Parts: sequence; C-alpha cells; structure tokens
Amino acid sequence: AVRVGKRPSGLDIEMNTTDGARKLLKASSLTIQTKNSSKTIPVTVRPHPTKGFVTGVITVPDLEDVDEEDILEELRDQGVERVRRLNRRENGTVAPSDTLVLSFNREVLPGKVLVAWRSTRVRPYIPNPTRCFRCQAYGHMASSCRSKEKCGKCSSLEHKTSACSSAKPRCVCGGEHEAWSRDCPRLAAEKQRARDRALGAAAKAAKQPVPERRDS
Repeated sequence: AVRVGKRPSGLDIEMNTTDGARKLLKASSLTIQTKNSSKTIPVTVRPHPTKGFVTGVITVPDLEDVDEEDILEELRDQGVERVRRLNRRENGTVAPSDTLVLSFNREVLPGKVLVAWRSTRVRPYIPNPTRCFRCQAYGHMASSCRSKEKCGKCSSLEHKTSACSSAKPRCVCGGEHEAWSRDCPRLAAEKQRARDRALGAAAKAAKQPVPERRDS
C-alpha cells in the first residue's frame, strides 16, 4: 500500500499497482503488526466508488427486481468489480431505481456492456458533491474538517444544527435557505464542477492507448 486513510466506516487503502489492488480485493483478513505483537482480523474489501477504478452508470428497466450480486456475476467477465444500485424518491419514500453504478477494473470506460441480453450504453458516473456537516462547506467530510462548526440552518457559530431555534434559515452562502437545500447555488456550482471533472477525465482517458489486459 502507498497510502492508508481512516474513515468512520473503515480504512481507505490506496495501492500503487493493479496486481496489488486485485489481490487486496480478494482479501478476507488483515494482519495488523505492532512493536510487540500482531493481530489478524476479518475484513470486507470493496473498491472505492470513484478512485482507482473507472466508474460508469447504466439504466436497465428490466433489472429493477434483480439483486446486485446476481448482476455483478453476469458482468464480471466484462471487467466489472462492483455494482451499486441508486435509489429514487417516489411519493415521499425511497425506492430502488433502474440505474446502476458499475466500477470497472480498467482505465478507460467502455462505451457499452452486454446485460440482460442487450447492449447497454455506459455513461460516466458523476458523484454527488460531498458536504461537510461541521462547517457546511463542500469538498470534504466532517471527520477531516478543521474549520469552526457552523449551524446548517442559520450558519451561526454559536450552536449546532440540532440546537437551532431560528425561524428564518440563512445559508453560509448568504441565501435564505438551509445549507442542505437543493436550491443552494453552491450545490449547483459543485454539481457542475463534478460533471466537468468526470466528463473531462473520461475524454482524456479515451484518448490514451488502452493497456493490454492480462488475466491471471
């Protein structure tokens, strides 16, 4: 590993070789070595949704009721390492959608995949912007934030969001809405930046020669 980072849900491990990453994905345990002892613990390893693997999106209506694991098994021989279903809001409730996020173990996103006996177009994955619940800024999480805490409802430095009693919202951007509002211009700007990055990276990768894939 070349970098290990802590997350609330586990560890981010970055490898410097493709072979190393593939071996790590197959690991079921991790040995932690200290000065005086070592300890082996069971682990579940998953590819990062946006790092190390090129990530795309497909929409297939016929697969709404099919488990993600079953879809993954069908797509493994096409270089897919992970399948994640996106949800949609329907009448105020969250329901599974027919859109799937696919992580590929390659450097260039394929134009299509064969799934459910049909050729389906793969679109670049554009992740939702990450908003810090501590300072309400975009681009990082609260676990790594070093800024002062701000209320997400009124942007005050005097209390937490959960303790806010203000009747009138005031976003850190100055608008009359909460920090999490979909009407926030900061969110629209961050979404556009994420879109530009994703499409730019996909276009740049597509111009590069695709390395020959070697399966062991």
